[in-house]
Amino acid sequence: MLRRCWLRYCIVSTATGGSGAPPPPRKDTNDPSASKQQGRSDGRRRYRIESGYDGAKNYDERGQFFSAFLSLGIISLGCTFLFVPLYRMYCAPTGRGADPKFYTPDAAREREEQNKNYPVPKKLLKVRFLSDVGNTMPIAFVPLQKEVEVLVGEPALAFYSAYNRSNRTLLGVSSYTIAPPEVTNYLNKIQCFCFEEQRFKPHELVEMPVFFYIDRDFLNDPMVNWLDEVIVNYTFFNLEKTKDYIFRSSPR
Repeated sequence: MLRRCWLRYCIVSTATGGSGAPPPPRKDTNDPSASKQQGRSDGRRRYRIESGYDGAKNYDERGQFFSAFLSLGIISLGCTFLFVPLYRMYCAPTGRGADPKFYTPDAAREREEQNKNYPVPKKLLKVRFLSDVGNTMPIAFVPLQKEVEVLVGEPALAFYSAYNRSNRTLLGVSSYTIAPPEVTNYLNKIQCFCFEEQRFKPHELVEMPVFFYIDRDFLNDPMVNWLDEVIVNYTFFNLEKTKDYIFRSSPR
């Protein structure tokens, strides 16, 4: 009896692997879902082998890319913070590359000294005034100053006078020309009677101002900066006579 019980215990222990637990169920080789899953696993394994896909290698490459991108961002941020101290070390003391209103006192003083050593060139230009009238304009029209010496860049004032010699009211308009014509771009009029309708009562005397200046860019133009004299000629036309009503394109 004891021997029979011992044999039964040995058989059960051998069948359960000595742990007393029931044996694992056998896989059914005829299960279609298991076969399909095994086929997919084999297909993925075969694709990786044929294409040379290495998951670990690709992961390392992506890690290197993101590391490089992050490093570039950190370097750019560091350069941004370094810009201010670098500016204070070089640009601020010297005043180079800065807007004049942001100059330090030392830089501004240095600029003033440079301007004293290299003053802005000055030039006196003689401006001659001429006058003319249309055939049907019965007025005496003359400049009160034959010529004026003008400092380039500084305003100047001249006057013309017009006297109506007729017994009727006249309507007139004036235009002007400048010689040489290259100076036209640099002679700027602040106040002028040209291209405006003027009314002259019978035997009326009228004085008309010309307030102007020569632009400083005149000195930088090699085509005109050698000139010493400029001629400005004003001509009056009668508006009541269509044949005298002409326009000449010239800036004020």
